[in-house]
Amino acid sequence: MSMDSLLKPKPLSALVVVEGEKSEIEFFELFGNRMGLNLKLHAVRCNVYTLFRWMTDDCAVADLTCNDLVLDVPRLIAQHEENEQERALLQQHYDALYLVYDCDLQDSRVSDKDNPPPIESRARANFVELDQMVKLLDDEYSVTVGKLYLNYPMFEACLDADSFSDPAFQSREASLDELLNDGYKHRVKGRLLHNAWLTRTDWKREDFFDLIRMNVCKAAHLLKVNDVEEYTDDMEHFLSQKAILKRQRENVQRTRMLTVLNTSVFMPIEQFGAKYPSFYAQVMRCRDYPTICFADDGKDIQMHSDFMTFLYRARPTNNLLLNELKGLIRVFPHVDVIVFTDDFCCSMPDYRNLLKEYNMSDDKAKNAALLRLRGNPNVNYCCRVSLTNGEKLTIEEIAERIKRSIIFVREQSKSCLVR
Repeated sequence: MSMDSLLKPKPLSALVVVEGEKSEIEFFELFGNRMGLNLKLHAVRCNVYTLFRWMTDDCAVADLTCNDLVLDVPRLIAQHEENEQERALLQQHYDALYLVYDCDLQDSRVSDKDNPPPIESRARANFVELDQMVKLLDDEYSVTVGKLYLNYPMFEACLDADSFSDPAFQSREASLDELLNDGYKHRVKGRLLHNAWLTRTDWKREDFFDLIRMNVCKAAHLLKVNDVEEYTDDMEHFLSQKAILKRQRENVQRTRMLTVLNTSVFMPIEQFGAKYPSFYAQVMRCRDYPTICFADDGKDIQMHSDFMTFLYRARPTNNLLLNELKGLIRVFPHVDVIVFTDDFCCSMPDYRNLLKEYNMSDDKAKNAALLRLRGNPNVNYCCRVSLTNGEKLTIEEIAERIKRSIIFVREQSKSCLVR
């Protein structure tokens, strides 16, 4: 088998039933294209609890796990689809069936719409139905049953980060109260990765690898699993929807907090991982992300540092690196000055828009100055003349004058700018 076939395995034909009519369709169209997946998409336009009621009504049972059920999910969904072309799509033959839904813990029953119970009561009732669903819908190769992927709290969880390497994503949670009145969705709209998705035409295969890795590592953190760099026989348990749901339920009962996690991006891992270990290794191999360090070598990062260096190993090719930088500002909000070297400016001509795109209403951002480093590493030109009036100043003089911390953006191969 050739290396190309290992890195780009042959996909199965798969039907993906998604809840949303717009965002999920747009995502999986590009996701399937970049990942080389053969996906046919159908927006069912109902949440997971409506699907649960369709299934229990069709099977004439209240508990989907109590009997050996004869179930045909595509047929059941087709019965509620008015569009003839969509019904035909659902009834075609596929090798695999995936069902992508939000956990929607805030959902209340139709009978409770006028007087909904507290969010805690809703969550408890919904976890009971979700538990039945993940136990039953656990076989993507059974094209009448399928595999259910639950997203916590919703599909947009995969964009609830300021960059692909946002260190805060691993511990990011959503409170039960945020699930009400679209509170969580509004929060995600403020994330830099969400904004990068709005201009997603330059997202490459490797970017989706990053998105998968983010969520695989997040699931590992949730389930307290170590060492997920290599595909193992235990991966089926590690990525188990049942295990993830169980831990989420425990967390909500204990803290009222839900771990932010998108499991639907696991599709390629579960389709290809066991058969193509090198594919999984490629997904999980961390790209050469920019890293942060003191300008003085050998010291640990401290939040009060005046000088930090942003290292990158490869020429940036799209606006995702800009979002890495903006994410860096979010992580280190005290940093108000960014120094770009000439080699960065040549390869990223839009660097001047970095702070413009950043939230300039913040007090610290208002004071931000965008500097450019040329030639002599101790000489800087200021892009905002209001700061230095065009004077050539050393880095130390600039830091002293504005009393602000500085990030240096440079290639790793370059010598440190400040010692």
